[in-house]
Amino acid sequence: MRTIVVVLSTWLVLLGAWANPLPKKLAHALQQREHFYYNRHIVFIVETQYDIFKPRRNQAQSRYILEIFRSKGAIMATQRPLQGTKYRTELGNDIYVELDKGTNGIIMTSSCYLGEEVGALVEPDMEFQSQSPAKVGMGAVIGRNATQGPYGNPQVPSFVCQEVCNQRGVFTVGLDVSKLYGAQWERIEERGNRWIMIGRINAPDYDSAATENEPDVVIRVELSKSDALVLELEIFRPLRAANNWQRGRFRTVRTHEVDGFNVPAEIEYRAESSGGGYVVRSHYKLVSIKPFKNVLSLEIPLGTRVEDRRLGRPVSYRWQGRLPTEEELKQLALHQGYLLPAESPQRRYSLWLFVPAVVFFAVAGYLYWRQRRK
Repeated sequence: MRTIVVVLSTWLVLLGAWANPLPKKLAHALQQREHFYYNRHIVFIVETQYDIFKPRRNQAQSRYILEIFRSKGAIMATQRPLQGTKYRTELGNDIYVELDKGTNGIIMTSSCYLGEEVGALVEPDMEFQSQSPAKVGMGAVIGRNATQGPYGNPQVPSFVCQEVCNQRGVFTVGLDVSKLYGAQWERIEERGNRWIMIGRINAPDYDSAATENEPDVVIRVELSKSDALVLELEIFRPLRAANNWQRGRFRTVRTHEVDGFNVPAEIEYRAESSGGGYVVRSHYKLVSIKPFKNVLSLEIPLGTRVEDRRLGRPVSYRWQGRLPTEEELKQLALHQGYLLPAESPQRRYSLWLFVPAVVFFAVAGYLYWRQRRK
């Protein structure tokens, strides 16, 4: 019996070590850092430059304000061009739009909500005619939140959602870097005043379009040993074609102390590939970070056209101030022809139901037989 207890205890210790390979000091510091960001209102100015070399050389720039509210269970982020033209939507909301002549892209006021169960993107639905929009509506996309939450790719595809998820979210909203994409950490070591973490990410977890037979993505992180501030984060993705790769690198350039914590005040990002077709550079400058007490909830302007994807196929409706339940969503999908009525359950009969009839006919047959014998 004693041997069994010893073996079981050893197994539990090994299981705990496998489930949490981080050194206790590092794990605690990462947890404390993430808790610091709860109930914070954060504002960045973001400048991005795109240098495109293939198929033809081109350059473009964008500048926008990134405003974030983060609570323990939800994140709300809004992106607005730093210099843009003001428009009013059909619902009476003011938005800002900036046309990027370099890439023919559009930067506009858009918001992303990430809760524990659902994610939502809210942005203008614009139709352009000549130099001005002919119509400015409001649209929203709602989907189930991914299993990895903000630590993976957002369920709703949008760049403003990406700003507070995965590797970007480590720098903007203090996500725990050890949880990114379900990474398996192969080496964690101390070097002077830094922690060095090196691990691998399953390709489909990093990119939902990737297949299982694609090479793993390599992630390398450097953190301050004293408070787990992420100083550098690099992701290297080998591609299936030989010697082809993509690389992205974040770096904390300057820090700012808030309530005893050092937070990134300036962040640089650079992305490139082996093909040499592009280089993307981004610079984040912290404007303010302060506490807030409001409860975050899904807020969408009344009357907004919604595309709800929680059932797998989009269901359309106008926002009326609350999120429909799944049963209500199924009824809407049924009316819109996306679902077939559930089949009527086949009634199951018990043999005991036939016993009275059998007895009746048996008795009737017996009486008839006796009457014939007389």
